[in-house]
Amino acid sequence: MIDEKILIAVEEILKKHTFKETSENILILNEVIKQFSAEDGELKKELEGIKKIHGQFVLLDGDFKWWVKLGDSNYNYAEGKSDNPSFTMHAAWKAMNDFITVKDYGVAALMNTDIKFDGDPQDIVSFAEFHWLAIKKIEDSIKKKK
Repeated sequence: MIDEKILIAVEEILKKHTFKETSENILILNEVIKQFSAEDGELKKELEGIKKIHGQFVLLDGDFKWWVKLGDSNYNYAEGKSDNPSFTMHAAWKAMNDFITVKDYGVAALMNTDIKFDGDPQDIVSFAEFHWLAIKKIEDSIKKKK
């Protein structure tokens, strides 16, 4: 079941398209994605079709790192450094914020020169497509509750 308190916090993040430069909000957003991934049929199906992807995210101006693992029907995340990611994304707060919160940012986000990627390009694209689908599902759910 989706935690309503967390969903309200995510609503504010997505409405303003900003994390307010607090790492806690990144973890909150990932928690809602994890919860939606376990309950939403379309997201579950997407996760079943994704090979295991392991992404490391590094904020260059915030001294914060987190990782995400998805695929084979699971979505998991945690704060910190992870061993052997299939891709790593390095960005300052603004570029990372745009990538993570703007659902229609699309391929342009992957081309943003303010975002640096290392690793498997297909994993980066697969992660981005899943992430933006999850953001859309979350926003749709928030709208339905109003």
